[in-house]
Amino acid sequence: MSDILNTLSNPSLTADESGALRRLGASSVTMDDLAAARHQRRSAQQTEVGRVVRVERDRARLATAAGTPTARFGPCGPPAVGDWATALRLDDGSVVLDSILPRSSAIVRRASGSRGEPQALAVNVDTILNVVAADRGVQISRLERFLAMSWESGAQPTVVLTKTDVTDAGTLSEAVELISRIAYGVPVLAVSSRTGEGIDGLTADILGLGRTVALLGASGAGKTTLVNRLLGGGELRTSAVRESDGKGRHTTTWRELVTLPSGGAVIDTPGLRALSVWLSGDAMDATFADVTDLAQDCRFSDCAHGDEPGCAVVEAVEAGALDRRRLDSYQQLQRENDYLERRGDPRLEKEYFMKSHSAYKEGRARAAAKGRPVPRRGY
Repeated sequence: MSDILNTLSNPSLTADESGALRRLGASSVTMDDLAAARHQRRSAQQTEVGRVVRVERDRARLATAAGTPTARFGPCGPPAVGDWATALRLDDGSVVLDSILPRSSAIVRRASGSRGEPQALAVNVDTILNVVAADRGVQISRLERFLAMSWESGAQPTVVLTKTDVTDAGTLSEAVELISRIAYGVPVLAVSSRTGEGIDGLTADILGLGRTVALLGASGAGKTTLVNRLLGGGELRTSAVRESDGKGRHTTTWRELVTLPSGGAVIDTPGLRALSVWLSGDAMDATFADVTDLAQDCRFSDCAHGDEPGCAVVEAVEAGALDRRRLDSYQQLQRENDYLERRGDPRLEKEYFMKSHSAYKEGRARAAAKGRPVPRRGY
């Protein structure tokens, strides 16, 4: 019945297409947009609509109602996993991507290499599951980076603690409490992919028809095992994790979107070691709400929370109200983000040099006045 209604509201989509798109995570708005995009094509009969489920070099796997053809990149450029797209089926049977719909969200990191260009890991995601293994110490600084990336994407972050079946109650309780102290406004779920404990809460609140989730986390955190549990079987490959150090080979070596029996779609990603991201002020505020709330009481609006007079953040650290590690993590991400913003821009580079030189001279003067060691150049 729902497929019939979708077809009536989208006259250029068949019932099979509407049902397939819905299972792939399409909302009614997305289906309207896809129908409109195909209607604008000159040859609508040869235009297919679907979702990019995998990208390989100059080809993309596109899931449609008719199957999963491999499509060449067209004038729209390279897609990302999760893109909604139209594709032309040519007379020779080959398929070419024709257009990509605007993205509602995008998980972006800085690609490795000297150029450091933005790399979209997954797009059009509703919820990001930041997966953390509960049976070993939680690396809070790494989790903060994942949460910052999640907030920046435009999707809703959630933290999922896995491997609870091999974690004692005390360790699990400590992990939940530790994460809750830094993950402001973020749900924290504890699950066991092996026994299924806690999975019902995940599927009931986050997954379902018309929705898409993506998994982020370090290698060995249990992302692929979690996807296998949601799929109801071992459809994705997993590898054993070494007991000596809790590490393992990257089980997932590419980003891939799969549909779930319960409805909706999930995007599995490889374990991320290095993680460098571009962050807006809103993402920093959401990730470090405790720091930014304190910063409102700083004497200077552009306070860097170093040795400036009247810094409410530093005062909170000295009083024990804010963890020093938390401030260090905030400042590290801020420095990285500032570097990425000014990189390759001579004007911003010059402004940074002049500002750093001025701060250096002021720091020397303050240190000399107080009889402290004179700071070295930090730029």
